[in-house]
Amino acid sequence: MLPNKYYYNTSFSKEDLDQNIHRNLVGGKWEEYGNFYLSLLCKYGLKSKHKFLDVGCGCLRGGIKIIEYLNPFNYYGIDVSSNLIHVGIEHELPKTGLKNKVNKNNFAVVDNFELRHFNTKFDMAIAQSVFTHLPLNHLYYFLVKISPYFKPKSKLILSLWLTPEENNIIKPINWEFDDGVIQTGFLHAPFHYKYSQIKSLTQNLEISLLWDMIHLTHDEHPRNQSLFLFIKK
Repeated sequence: MLPNKYYYNTSFSKEDLDQNIHRNLVGGKWEEYGNFYLSLLCKYGLKSKHKFLDVGCGCLRGGIKIIEYLNPFNYYGIDVSSNLIHVGIEHELPKTGLKNKVNKNNFAVVDNFELRHFNTKFDMAIAQSVFTHLPLNHLYYFLVKISPYFKPKSKLILSLWLTPEENNIIKPINWEFDDGVIQTGFLHAPFHYKYSQIKSLTQNLEISLLWDMIHLTHDEHPRNQSLFLFIKK
């Protein structure tokens, strides 16, 4: 596991960048995930004219492909790590020739999903693997907090690891991939949940007045996470 120092107080060295430490920190599979992001979003209605929010944008693993597709200055990103955002803008974007398609004021380092400083309303958003690292109450808070900044009928896609309903949720799960094993748990990140928990949360009156939810069970995710589509009311 890569040290948490990269998230907060330590900049990436040239050696770190040459070794793609920043790419590994956000999960690797750079091209695979980038293509997956864009294909998924277009499938569910992303248009080049849309104002788009990338929640947990990191160093732009998915952002690169999305920025290329969108009209200039329509991409917005938030993350808890100023270092990762800086690397995305100053290291990854220049390699693609896309730097002139982004506005640095469209990025923000936040840990509370605050969006008011953007002074815009979004058409679509993604939160890829953000809530695999946060307890479930954060998802409730997130859906309420961001709702004023989304247009009616706008869409949000997010991913979670789900354990079958018949499983003991306390038991850890090992997810095996070609590049290693990820263990999810009930009390530690990365977290897994049951579908019934997510459904119950979204049926709460406060959430149900704001969002409709669809479980996208038919979509393939590179890490076998389950995808959810939220539609703003």
